[in-house]
Amino acid sequence: MKDYDLVLFDLGGLLVNPGGMRQFMELTGLDPEEIRRRWLDDESLISYETGQMTDLEFAEHLVSAWRLPFKAEAFLEEMRSWPSELYPGARELLEQAKQRLPTGCLTNTNPILWPKIRDDLGLGLLLDHHFVSFEMGYVKPAGEVYDYVVNRTGLQPGRILFFDDLEANVKGGRQAGFDSYRVDNVTQIREIMVMKGIIGSPEEFQGLRQPGPAEPPP
Repeated sequence: MKDYDLVLFDLGGLLVNPGGMRQFMELTGLDPEEIRRRWLDDESLISYETGQMTDLEFAEHLVSAWRLPFKAEAFLEEMRSWPSELYPGARELLEQAKQRLPTGCLTNTNPILWPKIRDDLGLGLLLDHHFVSFEMGYVKPAGEVYDYVVNRTGLQPGRILFFDDLEANVKGGRQAGFDSYRVDNVTQIREIMVMKGIIGSPEEFQGLRQPGPAEPPP
């Protein structure tokens, strides 16, 4: 079994339901694949997620480029409602992983979405390290992202386990020396971590939880 000093998770689309897709489909008439492609190809998104564009500037661009029926300020409020929930099993996975080794996120995100993910969904407490693109100034899969993690933690790259749902990001992690895996969901992450002996099965995790207060005698 390989020893690790840190496990890093991508968030949106893997542990967190990013939201927004249904709204964009209704507003634009585009299918999910075309929306994802246009979203990821939009250079303004990269500028925004590396902290080089203000919230209002980004909203004004997006409303114009996508011909959305919003004022920029109203679209920002719409964005704040997007990351609505963790995927089933994500919270339990992070709780169990955190008992075994330090955890963190390595994610491309922005100042609008991150506070809700961190605070409302509780990931700020579930994760020991928060490596988010707009604070780092880089987005995955740029090599600087992985260098940033190594420099901030002082860890050997080979002792960092990394999960992401995009092959380009996983390839970037591997090039940096991370033990990186492309996965699509919480179940696949759990299977790999169980295989590596980092965490146990869901049944074993239930046994690790602290029992609640004893019932008073009748």
